Amino acid sequence: MPEGPGNVRDFAGAIAGHPFSAGIFVTNTSFTPDARWFADRQGGMVRLRDYTDVRRWMLGEFDDEAEWREMPLSITLCPGVVVNIRE
Repeated sequence: MPEGPGNVRDFAGAIAGHPFSAGIFVTNTSFTPDARWFADRQGGMVRLRDYTDVRRWMLGEFDDEAEWREMPLSITLCPGVVVNIRE
């Protein structure tokens, strides 16, 4: 049964009180469209990984483009200080 928005909201609430407030929610099934919608609106602080990701990991596929799907090209630490993550 797919994970719904309630579980993703609970997860977002659980990590909200921590200093970095980001996390990865992993399931061996899938996520409903509503759960994905909610996670997308959390400013990248809630990342979802489903069965297809777990399957890739079990096959040892860690350098796939899917791993980079939410990673920005760079991060601005403060005005004028930019760290390039990837090209």
